[in-house]
Amino acid sequence: TGLNIIPLNMNEIVSGIVSAMAFQINEAGAEVDVGDLPPCLGDPVQVGSAFSNVIGNALKYLEPDRKGKISILGWAERGRAHYRVSDNGVGIPPDQQERIFGLFVRLDQTGGEGEGIGLTLARSVLGRMDGDIRVRSVPGKGSSFYVTLPSTADKKTRRGRRKEDEPGSGHTDSRR
Repeated sequence: TGLNIIPLNMNEIVSGIVSAMAFQINEAGAEVDVGDLPPCLGDPVQVGSAFSNVIGNALKYLEPDRKGKISILGWAERGRAHYRVSDNGVGIPPDQQERIFGLFVRLDQTGGEGEGIGLTLARSVLGRMDGDIRVRSVPGKGSSFYVTLPSTADKKTRRGRRKEDEPGSGHTDSRR
């Protein structure tokens, strides 16, 4: 199906996700801090789903022996909106950090929730929106997931172009 690429207010999207997860956050005794997030271009449903997955995983893999902390920050730079979701959870071994984006891969084999497809889908759909997701993690210290998407300041990104803006379309825009 096609994507509905529009300017997104990431403060609203992430706030809605955190509100929807309030029960799980309270049950985990976690603290979630959200900074001021820059807008981006993306499909609201798909971007929301990707962030729900990353935030949900942060909650799922908190270290039980310490108060859980999740931080969501963002910045815009060179036509890209950058977001970082960090936690002080169990972390991911270095040899598993790329593997977690594979289909049906679950690091927790104890029978917890999940099918091992969330991060695979997040990477796939973010890629279709000219975005990306990657991770840095230290076992026993926590993980940081980095999501990038086109910034709203760069309206002519690869996926954000209108057909009539394509070279050779014969269309001239009088605004130029």
